[in-house]
Amino acid sequence: MVNFRDETSSGSPNPSYGTNPFPTVNEPQVTHQQPGSVKRKYNNDPLVIHPVDHPGLTLTTAVLTRETYFGWCLSIQLALPAKIKIGFIDGTFPRPIDQEDGRQWGIVDSMVRAWIMNTIDIRLQRRFQSTKTSRDLWLEVKSRYEGNNGPRRYYLQKDIVILQQGRNDLEEYYSKVRLLWDEMFSLKPVRRCRCGGTKTDCDGCFLETEMLQDDEENKLLQFLMGLNDHYDYVKDQILMQESWPAVYKAFTMLQNVEKNNYSRSVQQDSSMYVREGNDRRNYLDKSKSKNSICNHCGGKGHLKEKLFQTSRLPGLVETTKRKTE
Repeated sequence: MVNFRDETSSGSPNPSYGTNPFPTVNEPQVTHQQPGSVKRKYNNDPLVIHPVDHPGLTLTTAVLTRETYFGWCLSIQLALPAKIKIGFIDGTFPRPIDQEDGRQWGIVDSMVRAWIMNTIDIRLQRRFQSTKTSRDLWLEVKSRYEGNNGPRRYYLQKDIVILQQGRNDLEEYYSKVRLLWDEMFSLKPVRRCRCGGTKTDCDGCFLETEMLQDDEENKLLQFLMGLNDHYDYVKDQILMQESWPAVYKAFTMLQNVEKNNYSRSVQQDSSMYVREGNDRRNYLDKSKSKNSICNHCGGKGHLKEKLFQTSRLPGLVETTKRKTE
């Protein structure tokens, strides 16, 4: 006789009719976790440290110097989101109130600060060693290199005006001028309407559109003025259009023309090489035939295979043979 355990004695409710009072092996066991002990996921939790992460990690190859601040800033802002750590420097992920999470936050923040310090030139690291958090370090760097941007704007505008394509290919020249424009925009953004597009028929939004259009046209002129002279006919076609295209569209048009010219030059070079090869082969054949001796008639300057008289004019062959003798 099987004795069933009384569930009421343990304070738990009686099993309902028709259910198995004995837990089976295949039934999932539900465990309730405390809010502070939720398992963290690396893909969306900035407090998780991956096994390959360490303070000596090189976050980006860009190094901060007096001249490379803008490119360095873009590289940091591109690399930290891949590590789910951008919130430590932009202020969107402050220190949590929970004590355990706050301790983990301090550990991760120290690692992010070490990553940023590794990308700063060794001659400049002393100036930022007193910062306490990664956000303090980020704000200190920005205050030093973005505080008084008047001289930097002056030299940027000067570089944009005097920039020429020269020996650079089209894509390299476009990348250089685009980088200068982006840095100038970060220092002096285009004015925006205060309504933010919430109003209809807003004069401020209309002026904003006009200013953006003027800025794009000025960039197009700057880009075209720096091109080499062999693009003049393409520049004329672009400027003769009623509405000027965007800079990237003009770059695409020029790139297509450059590719067509390159393929045409390759075809011309290949045909020239073939012609030279044929001329050289003919010259060698002629020089070889001058020194060759015919096995049929004994004459010089031809071969038996090329002596057509052997099959059609035998009398002429005999005459030729007697002359050679």
